[in-house]
Amino acid sequence: MTNHEISLALREASARAAAEGDATLAEQYDVASRVTFLMTRLDSPGEPFMPMIVTALGSSGSLADFTPEDIVSLEHVVAETSNETLRARVADVLWLIGPKEKRFEYAKQAIAAYEKHPIDGDSWYSEGDDAMRRAMHLARRLGKPLAETHERLAKVLESAIVAASAEDKFLPVSMAGVLWDEGRGQVSAAAIAAALGRLSAEAEAAGDIYTARGVAIAAGQWFGAAEDAEGRFDQIDRVADLWIAEAKGRGGLVAAVLLQDALQTLRQIPRASRPARGTNERIADTVRLMQAANEDALAEMHPIDSGPIDISDGVRSAENLIRGKSGHDALSALALGFPVANVAETRERAIKSIQEHPLSSLFQTTHIAPDGRVIHKTPGAGDDDKEANIHRQMMHDHGFRVALVTQTFIAPALLQLRSEHQPNLADFERYCRESGFVPLDRVRLFAKGLYFGFELDLGVAVHLLAPQLENAIRQHLKAAGVLTTTVDEHGIEMEIGLTNLMERPEAEVLLGPDLSFEIRAIFTDQLGPNLRNDVAHGLVGDNIAGAASGIYAWWLCLKIVMTGFWNRVLAAEADGAETAAATEDPPEAGE
Repeated sequence: MTNHEISLALREASARAAAEGDATLAEQYDVASRVTFLMTRLDSPGEPFMPMIVTALGSSGSLADFTPEDIVSLEHVVAETSNETLRARVADVLWLIGPKEKRFEYAKQAIAAYEKHPIDGDSWYSEGDDAMRRAMHLARRLGKPLAETHERLAKVLESAIVAASAEDKFLPVSMAGVLWDEGRGQVSAAAIAAALGRLSAEAEAAGDIYTARGVAIAAGQWFGAAEDAEGRFDQIDRVADLWIAEAKGRGGLVAAVLLQDALQTLRQIPRASRPARGTNERIADTVRLMQAANEDALAEMHPIDSGPIDISDGVRSAENLIRGKSGHDALSALALGFPVANVAETRERAIKSIQEHPLSSLFQTTHIAPDGRVIHKTPGAGDDDKEANIHRQMMHDHGFRVALVTQTFIAPALLQLRSEHQPNLADFERYCRESGFVPLDRVRLFAKGLYFGFELDLGVAVHLLAPQLENAIRQHLKAAGVLTTTVDEHGIEMEIGLTNLMERPEAEVLLGPDLSFEIRAIFTDQLGPNLRNDVAHGLVGDNIAGAASGIYAWWLCLKIVMTGFWNRVLAAEADGAETAAATEDPPEAGE
């Protein structure tokens, strides 16, 4: 059973005990239920257990809510329970908030209970990963007394990786990620790199390109840690080969994305090492293939539109869209369940509003930032600048849309998703890697931005996503042959910022008019949140956590990634169906 399942069972047991008049047992069940309802956040070792639900009105229980009486009840639970998952969680909590003189022993009990969690495929992906990470962190935290325990746990994972087969798919990569995060990059690097390289080759031989590529990416990282440059370059070549192999026979849109990934991969090989490996020639060939595919792709780009939900029902509609779905489908519903703003309709409404309310644009308007700076001035109607007034009204309407969509769709859908599922950083890395939008050398950074946003840490999310969104757009424009630099009078070449990038006509071709408008409105327009520039100048404060613009910006980035992910999935399914149809035996006469 998972901690969430245990929490629900304990809540029911507490109610039964209370009904039977056993107040002491009811209290023990209740406090254990609250402990297991906490959300694990392993990226924050000093505060690993967080409230499951956080809203503007408050949150579900946190460690700070447990009273001295609760702690006594928890000590009874950890002494009496036979459920190792429950024992691990309660002992871990007591290590953090229990009596100081007992904390060391509770930490050892937590480690012992975590260690008993099976690490086979299904168990690993439910809570085994978190259990092993927490056990190793505690063992390392306690220092020399548990150094042998830390080493033993590391050897357990290393042995499982070496013994893995291609049928385990990404399980050994996930296990290797635990060792990497625990600082085993030098100690275990050679053995893990060799094992992952072998698994990638086995997966490729079995025709599983997706697994082969993902495992090869991880293998390259470990060969790098082992200071085996040639081994790392071999894995880079393998990854590029697999992107190109997948691109062959695909349509223009899918092929262009795959070839761009291959190009980014090949460029990871240092320039000094390229001649001996023939990398420069491979890069040139890949560029030619990608340019040809890009020409075909322009005619194939169609946005995924799942249709708007009925926002008249607000929160209920958003919650129902998420409720009962798998974690993967629920996250997709959150990202794709509401469309981006239609720029043509927004402009039409703005013009109509100005016509119906002419006084609103009669006089010059001065726009002031929260810190008192004058950031923009919109001329009055008599200044013959109608476009400026239309733009001002469009941004006003878009600001209203951001607040409305955030309150009636994004926020309730996200909270519902958080109450049912807990995607981890690796999940977001997968979506980013397979989106075709995020550059391969920025997958982890972009994924961290999405992950922190899911965890409602929007300050960190916005500071990660704003520059990474800019970089992704810049790289796609560069790949399309667009000049993204300027040269000053001294001959110094500098990259231009997102504001100017979005003014390039090719940006609208790449992203479409609606998404381009959304990105400008949220990230670069002075009449909007202007998050890219405010982040760059350190003007975004802690209040972004409660601002509609922060959560909307996170959702927009998630939408871009998930749209790219599903475009690739659907295109691959369509190609597979066409291939299957083409290879079917013709019907016999008379059929």
